Amino acid sequence: FQITSVLSITHRGTGVALTAYALGLAGVGLTTDINSVVSFVDALNLSAPILLAGKFILAFPVSYHTANGIRHLIWDTGRALTIKKVYTTGYAMLGAAILTNLVLTLL
Repeated sequence: FQITSVLSITHRGTGVALTAYALGLAGVGLTTDINSVVSFVDALNLSAPILLAGKFILAFPVSYHTANGIRHLIWDTGRALTIKKVYTTGYAMLGAAILTNLVLTLL
């Protein structure tokens, strides 16, 4: 596996996940309100580590897809297209996505 292919596949996968989130939220919005969902999750009495893991998993597609989307926008300007810069921006994007994901998880 090359990092370029893994990042590309992950970008597509997170796009699919975000579509599923949007459809799920739309479905919930049509059938009930968000307060009912929050009450349901609260009634599960999940431990703090489980809640943090769930938030991390839910936030990952948002942070990764956004960070990689910004990287693609930079590429659209014709910048950072050499192999060295593609790898450099890939690692930078991963760092930014992980940092953003941690911040979202801790909210």
